[in-house]
Amino acid sequence: MRGRIDPRGRISVTTFRGLPKPGEMTPGGRAAIERARADAQAPLDAEVIPRRYRDGIREYFDGLGEDK
Repeated sequence: MRGRIDPRGRISVTTFRGLPKPGEMTPGGRAAIERARADAQAPLDAEVIPRRYRDGIREYFDGLGEDK
């Protein structure tokens, strides 16, 4: 953690824990993708989404998180 005081006396704090390696996903990112997939599945199953869009939506969510 780093702190800094600007000329007006305000303090700013920056927290830096590092970035994942290119192509690497954080556990939080992986969990967010799984939640998004689950959230998208209910409207698809309930046929709320028009039929012509369903395959594209499924492909989008299935492709999230894949290594490219």
